[in-house]
Amino acid sequence: MHKFENLRAVFIIILFLLGFAKNAEADSSFSKTCRTLVVCSALAIGMSGCDQKLPPAPPPSSVPGSASGAINLPSHFKINEKVLTLTDTFAIVDDTYSYGTIRQAFFALSKSFTFKDAQENIQATARTRLITFGTKIDVKDGSGKLIGSIEEEILKSFLKVTTTYRIEGPNGEILGQSEKIDFLSTDFYITTKDGKSVARIHRPMINLIRDSWTVDLTDKVSIDPRLVLMIAAYKTSTDNDRAAESSSSSGK
Repeated sequence: MHKFENLRAVFIIILFLLGFAKNAEADSSFSKTCRTLVVCSALAIGMSGCDQKLPPAPPPSSVPGSASGAINLPSHFKINEKVLTLTDTFAIVDDTYSYGTIRQAFFALSKSFTFKDAQENIQATARTRLITFGTKIDVKDGSGKLIGSIEEEILKSFLKVTTTYRIEGPNGEILGQSEKIDFLSTDFYITTKDGKSVARIHRPMINLIRDSWTVDLTDKVSIDPRLVLMIAAYKTSTDNDRAAESSSSSGK
């Protein structure tokens, strides 16, 4: 109910501000720019206001059998990109609880993220290696112990850019890989090296203002779920960077 009340309020604000801008000269480029900014800002505020205020999940417990002691995330949850933030930020939620936040570092030599649970404890950090062939992301737990690494492979063609990931353990052993399928959406199917399903990460084709990933975990032991979280965060962040570069180039 709160979602719809927030949306209704946003629509009223949009109509009011557009009416205000319309009183300016109709052929004024400033007026047109003003109306565009009004719509974008109001929608961004609305999407921010529509986030569910969920209670924090109970204190994290270790997943049985997990060598790195990952927090016990549910089997089905969402990773929602937040708006009106200085850096790429994501909320991890299901229908009942908030499980924490992934936030990109503002000052860093390379792209870096920190995952804090609902109690603000650091559960994982991820950092792109400065010197490497391609893109490789090291993920560590809250104590600084290496959980594993994610190696990004980007294949560019005339029509599209395809991203896949190879997942390694702390000793460099291959744990699994992702298969990316694009058909009206973005889907990563993560499997172990012998083909066992681990997770599916789904992003719909159309997202208003922000990305929203749906995650289904089918195996929380073979591959640490914190590695799965970082794949979604890095994919959205990389797409945002690519969109910003494209916008900058077209504006020159």
